[in-house]
Amino acid sequence: MAEGKPYGVIAEHLHVSYKTVANTCTQLEAKLGVRTLPELMRIAIQHLPSATARPPK
Repeated sequence: MAEGKPYGVIAEHLHVSYKTVANTCTQLEAKLGVRTLPELMRIAIQHLPSATARPPK
């Protein structure tokens, strides 16, 4: 989600249904106290590991 991928792509990648992804996002919004998808995405982006924290290849 933090990468801006649509629910359908996320569902396909995780081998779950679109509805599962949508419901999970709704549950996350409730638990985190956000009201909109953009707010949820902002939180997800803030918690992405930074490029500098990744080990070198």
